[in-house]
Amino acid sequence: MAGYTVIYIEGVLAHQDRDSFAASPAIREGLLLYHGMKQVSKVLLVTDHLKRDQVEHWLKMHGLRDHVMLLTNDEDHLTLVQRARHVGAIDLAVTAEPAVAEVFVAQGVTTVMLGVPEYLRPEFRAIPGPKPWDGMLQELEQQRDTKSEDPRITADVAGTRYDDD
Repeated sequence: MAGYTVIYIEGVLAHQDRDSFAASPAIREGLLLYHGMKQVSKVLLVTDHLKRDQVEHWLKMHGLRDHVMLLTNDEDHLTLVQRARHVGAIDLAVTAEPAVAEVFVAQGVTTVMLGVPEYLRPEFRAIPGPKPWDGMLQELEQQRDTKSEDPRITADVAGTRYDDD
C-alpha cells in the first residue's frame, strides 16, 4: 500500500436524489470500487455534504468502515487536493463530476470518472413531479437493443473470451 485513493461519496457511493442524505441509496458500482480499492490502497473519502454526522451514519449503515479519513469539502476542489496531499500521496481519485476530475488531472492525479446513468442523466435525476415514463421506457429499449447487437454477448460460443481482431 503506497498512497491513497480519494473517493467522492456523492455520485460514486451515494445517489444525491433525496431530501435527506441518510435516505440516499448506495451506488452498487461505487461500492465495488470502494471494497476493491481498500484491498490495495488506503481509502480517503470526500463529501460535499456539510453535515458530517449524517454522512458518517450513512457510511455505517452501508458497512463502509475501512477508510482512513473522511474529508468534508467546504472549499474549492483544488484546496481539497492540497489538503489530501498533506495526508500522503494520492495514487487515484474517483469522482462522478467532470469539473472535479479536471481539477485532479490538472494536479497530476490519475483520475477515474464514474458515470452511472441514473446519476448523470438529467432525466433520471430526481425532479419535481412524475418522471417522464415514456422517455425511461425508450432508454431501456435502446439499451436492450444495443446489448442485443453486442458481438461479445451474441457470440456463438458461450463462455469464450471475445477478442476484437
